[in-house]
Amino acid sequence: TLEERAEDPLDTSHTEDEWAPLTATPKVQWQELRHSDAVTQLRTLLRKHENQELPFSSSPGSSPQRLCTKDHGSGFRESDVSVPTVDELVPFIHRQAEYVQHLEAQVQFCKEELLGIKQRVKVVVLENENLRDELKRESVQESLSDHAENYVLDAVQLPRSQSNELPKRVAEEKTSNTKQSPSHTAASSVATAIQQEQWKLELERLKALHEARTQTMEAQMNSLR
Repeated sequence: TLEERAEDPLDTSHTEDEWAPLTATPKVQWQELRHSDAVTQLRTLLRKHENQELPFSSSPGSSPQRLCTKDHGSGFRESDVSVPTVDELVPFIHRQAEYVQHLEAQVQFCKEELLGIKQRVKVVVLENENLRDELKRESVQESLSDHAENYVLDAVQLPRSQSNELPKRVAEEKTSNTKQSPSHTAASSVATAIQQEQWKLELERLKALHEARTQTMEAQMNSLR
């Protein structure tokens, strides 16, 4: 028989046709094994794809929604879950809209407050600049007034001895001029002219100081107004 021939490996009397069923059986088993592996891989891919999708399936006409959950024994199973109805969603949406409006009102209020703070800061900065300029002006005016007063006191309050001696000196200069030579007379006239120029400059300086003092007083009066 065929089994006896298969048990005897030295028997070469059988033909290739008799061995054909034995060689075909492992091939069929290998193909079935490969097919089962492919099916298993396909199932695994399908499970991964289902896990990535949303759990709720919106099918028109079905009141309860179905949720796919994993079953440790047989893969996946379906369980019923309750979904909020339209009557429950409408109040929720209204509350969310009111909350958004409240947030927008708060944002607008914060913007207005910031604008008011900016304006107040600008006013304070301008006031500080004006005060600084006023202090500078007052310090300059005080320094000028002090200098003018000192100069006026020095120029006006001459010693009485010098003021009494002036007529005597003038008379002596006149008599000496009449007695002196023409060259000496010319030199004395030049000195007198120089002295007159100095007095003119001094008077102009006093006049300028007087005008500065007057302007200072006017500025103080305007500031008091």
